[in-house]
Amino acid sequence: MHFTLSTIFAVTALLQVPLLTNAHLHMMNMQGAYLTSQNLHPVDPSGSNFPCTAEDFNRKNGEGPTIIPGKGSNIQLMGTAIHSGGSCQISITYDSPPNKNSDWRVIKSFEGGCPLKQVGNLPESLGIDHRLPPLEYTVPQGIPSGAATIAW
Repeated sequence: MHFTLSTIFAVTALLQVPLLTNAHLHMMNMQGAYLTSQNLHPVDPSGSNFPCTAEDFNRKNGEGPTIIPGKGSNIQLMGTAIHSGGSCQISITYDSPPNKNSDWRVIKSFEGGCPLKQVGNLPESLGIDHRLPPLEYTVPQGIPSGAATIAW
């Protein structure tokens, strides 16, 4: 049997979503984070809650980070759905608030083992507040300084 990429996507779309939504990861509340109802579901296919799965971009806990080239920082993730540790990226946008048409710039890529190198997921009994090792990054030279939104 021959499967095309579109066939795989179509079959994936038919899967039961509740099986996938019990233990996703989230970024620990960072200064300037967009506040949500702890919705850990994936981004809606319509893009209505992209980025950050935020329901209301008017609700923030302070000002966001100021990007300074050469400065190091980290992102603290919480949860148990590590999906055997694939690849991920940390990105920024200068749009406030960000939206699905924002210009995102990748500032760090993690190839494999992100957020954690382990087969499968962590036990759900650890809960959504289980802290994972932080993802360290340094803002690259050449990135403009200023207020930004960081995304994982």
